[in-house]
Amino acid sequence: MERLPSTTRDKGEEGIRDVLLVALGAAFGGRCTAESLNGAGKTDLLLRIEDRNVLVGECKIWGGSAQFALDIEQLFGYLTPGDRYAALPLFIDRARPGADRSQGRPTPGRASPLCLRRHT
Repeated sequence: MERLPSTTRDKGEEGIRDVLLVALGAAFGGRCTAESLNGAGKTDLLLRIEDRNVLVGECKIWGGSAQFALDIEQLFGYLTPGDRYAALPLFIDRARPGADRSQGRPTPGRASPLCLRRHT
């Protein structure tokens, strides 16, 4: 997306998610699905290999630090004890005129007491 921004230009959260879905599907033999029931709702991305959820993902367009904390709580609601990894891909729109980027920056690992560790 960064090297070919035309693939996501003028797309919303679902459109950008679909770009990720295609890439993950190609890399993992079509095992990644979108809007899949898991935990307390439907997660944007779910990668299952055999009988395990390897990745649970919830895609978001950056809406500021306060919204980020809510997004993390939403992601945690979709997790179950057997899930291996969780991801919260943030899409930050730098090209959109008037986009408000002054609302702070994400603070991974500190946004929720439920986050035990983070991988960078």
